[in-house]
Amino acid sequence: MTSTLQVQTLQGPTSGVDSNVIRIADGHNLHAKGHVVQFVSDINTSATSISTTSTTPVFSGIGVTITPKFIGSRIVVSFDTPVTSLTEVADFGIRATLYDLLFNKLTEAFWINQTAQAGVLRVYQGLSLNYEAVTTSLTPLTFNIYFNTFGSGGTAGNTGFLRWVNTSIALTATEIAQ
Repeated sequence: MTSTLQVQTLQGPTSGVDSNVIRIADGHNLHAKGHVVQFVSDINTSATSISTTSTTPVFSGIGVTITPKFIGSRIVVSFDTPVTSLTEVADFGIRATLYDLLFNKLTEAFWINQTAQAGVLRVYQGLSLNYEAVTTSLTPLTFNIYFNTFGSGGTAGNTGFLRWVNTSIALTATEIAQ
């Protein structure tokens, strides 16, 4: 049975502990187009760096799983990190790639040091990637960050840092009602 309640204004009580608050009962979901349904994150702020010399993608240890509450919702995935290298060579880069649980590549972003910078051992650069999908089921969605180094002229295989000591790295997934 379905029914529609039509009102012009819905407002909470004007006084007391819950003044101006409208509560949704536990176990129930509010579906309003454009509002955030849920937010999950993996934010790493440890004192340990995340690095590799691999030229093939390796798991960074950063991942999130989100279980959609509504079919047709938009899932927005964002990843932000400061990358760096310990090299002074030109044409050395770090690639971050977003994969799903089945290791399907969804998107990637990269940083490349195009010119050698004498005396500069740590070049910090922000690296971001974004991905959007529309849910077609209520099956959990898992997103993982892999990364690798790349370059020509013998520069691939040098140490690349996806996150340097005492910086933060964040992977987030947000479900937005449609």
